[in-house]
Amino acid sequence: MTDQLFSHHLYDHKIELIDERIFSRSYLYHMSDYKLQKMKNYLIKHLNKDFISSSSASYASLILFIEKKDDSLHFCVNYRKLNALIKRDCYLLSLIDETLACIQDSKYLIQLNIIVIFNKLRMHSSSEDLTIFIISFDFYKYHVMFFELINDSTFYQHYMNDVLFDYLHQFCQIYLDDIIIYSKTLKKHKRHV
Repeated sequence: MTDQLFSHHLYDHKIELIDERIFSRSYLYHMSDYKLQKMKNYLIKHLNKDFISSSSASYASLILFIEKKDDSLHFCVNYRKLNALIKRDCYLLSLIDETLACIQDSKYLIQLNIIVIFNKLRMHSSSEDLTIFIISFDFYKYHVMFFELINDSTFYQHYMNDVLFDYLHQFCQIYLDDIIIYSKTLKKHKRHV
């Protein structure tokens, strides 16, 4: 994640709901001391970056932890109720066959993971209150994009395609959080990268 919150701009992620009905309230559940400490660490880190802020609401989503392969815990917000109400984005992701066709004659290839840009995209100010989650300390809401929402991948793909539009299918392809830069000669490849 990037370490600073950027200002609002054209690409702020706006959540459009199918139904404006009020969400049902979520209730807290017991957490172990270990999970409470992990949660507190997450809050401190993201509050310091201004990625989240304290909030209030009559509804909120619950948090949960997902165990990783290395037995560490990943903080998540359970947005199932919210995702059920969000209009699905019809923006298409890039086709793998299309990407492979573009790079097949290339001699030089590099793949850049650009996931850090994801958290530079802000939530639209009218959508921030929809991201509220509840923990034992307080209610919090997100100011930046995060991965638990239904349209996050297509929104991000759209953003990256617009940003790199002039280079697409010439020497650059994008698939979600990866940019693939390809060239037939080393000289061109150095210039493209």
